[in-house]
Amino acid sequence: MRCSRPGCGDVARAEPKFYRLAIIHELIKQLPVDATAIVDVGSNDGSTICDLALALQRPDISFFGCELQLNGQQSLAEYADMLDLDNVHSIDFNINSPRFDFIKGVRHAFMYSIGTLVYANPSPLRLFEELLFSVERVSCLLFEPVSYQLANEFGIKPAFSQAKAQSYGFSDTLWQTIKTLEQQGRIAIREVFPDFISPTTATVMSLIHFESKTR
Repeated sequence: MRCSRPGCGDVARAEPKFYRLAIIHELIKQLPVDATAIVDVGSNDGSTICDLALALQRPDISFFGCELQLNGQQSLAEYADMLDLDNVHSIDFNINSPRFDFIKGVRHAFMYSIGTLVYANPSPLRLFEELLFSVERVSCLLFEPVSYQLANEFGIKPAFSQAKAQSYGFSDTLWQTIKTLEQQGRIAIREVFPDFISPTTATVMSLIHFESKTR
């Protein structure tokens, strides 16, 4: 299932300064036409979700930046206000006790995450279960440091040694969790690009695209 298509990921590997542009480009390209909510899990300072809303100019879509840190929440709110983005919302969110009440009832949500799900302990399973329960249809695009299962399956070098990942408290169960959900018939994996972006020589970002099965 490895994706070998050329694209902005290749540019970003050659020119790390294009890392951010590559992410935004891929999000816009993969956005489902009927999505009415976009959710950034781990939105940090809010710049990505705000830049995406600014680029799309879609007042019919609600944008949600989900962040645990208060300064990140405040930064997103200030950025959205400065840009007059009334449809961008800052959400107090913990990936280890996730709640998606803010999109409950939405027919099709587009969720993405950039380097955040490694902090879901012991795994991101609960987060995905809550998301799949809350929304009728979900499309997900994940940009994450590679897990050891993904690295072994596709024959690539992990972003961190296992010992270093453990010392950081990173969870390496993302790929295993996604494969389990697929085996249960709850999602369909659409694309995997294990080394989509390498913004530095030390970090590899993988792209994983999956969609929920129709209820």
